[in-house]
Amino acid sequence: MNTKLFIKTMFLSVLISTIITDVHAQVTIGANEAAEKGALLQLKNVTGITTGDANATGGFLYPRVALRSRTSLQPLVTAVEDVESAKTRATGMTVFNTASVSAENLDLGLYLWNGTEWILTASAIGMAESSITNVEISGTYVKEQALNVSNFLTLTLNVTKRGKYEVHASTDNGYYFTASGEFLGTGTQVITATGNGMPVKSTTDKKGVRDVITVKINAAATFDLKNTVNNKVAKYSMNCLTTQVHGIYKPDQVFTTDNYITVKVVATADSNGAEYSMKTDEVNGYSFSASGMLSAGEQTLYLTPTRGAKPLRAGSDYFTITSNSASNSSTCSFSIQIMSEPLKITSIGGDAYRLFNTGRGNDVPINPALYGTNGTYNKILGFTVATAIDNETYLTAALKDNLTDIVVMGYNVTIRSSAAGGNNIPDAITAINSGRVVIHATDGPSAPGDNADELNRADGVKQILMGIFDGLTEDQISWKRSV
Repeated sequence: MNTKLFIKTMFLSVLISTIITDVHAQVTIGANEAAEKGALLQLKNVTGITTGDANATGGFLYPRVALRSRTSLQPLVTAVEDVESAKTRATGMTVFNTASVSAENLDLGLYLWNGTEWILTASAIGMAESSITNVEISGTYVKEQALNVSNFLTLTLNVTKRGKYEVHASTDNGYYFTASGEFLGTGTQVITATGNGMPVKSTTDKKGVRDVITVKINAAATFDLKNTVNNKVAKYSMNCLTTQVHGIYKPDQVFTTDNYITVKVVATADSNGAEYSMKTDEVNGYSFSASGMLSAGEQTLYLTPTRGAKPLRAGSDYFTITSNSASNSSTCSFSIQIMSEPLKITSIGGDAYRLFNTGRGNDVPINPALYGTNGTYNKILGFTVATAIDNETYLTAALKDNLTDIVVMGYNVTIRSSAAGGNNIPDAITAINSGRVVIHATDGPSAPGDNADELNRADGVKQILMGIFDGLTEDQISWKRSV
């Protein structure tokens, strides 16, 4: 018998048995002590510790892996092995990710596999990169009055790299704003910086020079805005019933000095000389604001639009006025109608049956005073009128004229489908579908097949077809006929 071979075999058997036994028991690595109850594996190199004190002079170094996808186990497994069953079995896997993959929302840090995706448990993300697109200031600022929760900045940023951020907005007047956090995504982000400190001087003390607030994020991107500090608390109330809109408002037309809002306020006696500020929310691309000194009693304040702004589209715009009054937090609401250019009406029919023929009493409301900002019909600026005789040729021309908004047919002209009279139905349907208005208001005789019923059947329209301006009613394009 080979004694040496026997001894080696026995030693190997004992070693394997020991390893197998240890695999199925609690294990402590680094010290000759039993692992804490409930722990399959414990790492420590300091013995005799029975409390929560430090029991090691080193740490656990996680495996560093460059993950590729938030929902894939690769490169821990091959593409063939990256299947649902493997993903389920790998639940609890922990690695330190070394690859930043923006498309997969993966950053540097410690990730835990939850069976479906990698979850970031501890971030090693660096500082974010961003630019400031806008900053708005909120609250009232009064000399020697500490800032509170109503005093803050709202920052809109374009974040190009995720990461941590620190905001510091400073003044030379005793108050400042701060914020910190982490951007988990890129693109447009909105954050809030809270106010701290207390203004030392008012704008009046500084001879009308407003404070400059310099906003910095991560000590790089900067943005400056100006702020007024009141000398005393402004206390006043708005009379919402006196709110009035001035000027004409059209789509894509820059405002002039004729465009403004007025509202009456009543200030308390001790508010004489206090600074007021009022503003509206931004709607349809524009807003209004006002600031200045109050006098005691009733006065009219003027809110002007943002310089260079203009309405983006026609329609009704609804605004709310807020103020810095310390005694009254109520708001006032008002609306502005962004009006369309005058409508062009073409009226076709016999001489006595056309619109605007006073001899027969046929008319529409064309008085200019009825239109505009304060008119009865304030969605448009009025009408321009064209008339034509009862001839289907003129009807066809009017239906094809894109500058004609409304076509009105009176006795004895009609939409025809016959070969003899010419087929006007396609022209009428095209006009209607393009958003123009066609009014068939004739009661004269017509040959079989030569009446509007065919158009009604073809396009589902009846006698009055509306569609050019949102909310325009029949009464606003009405006509009356006396027999």
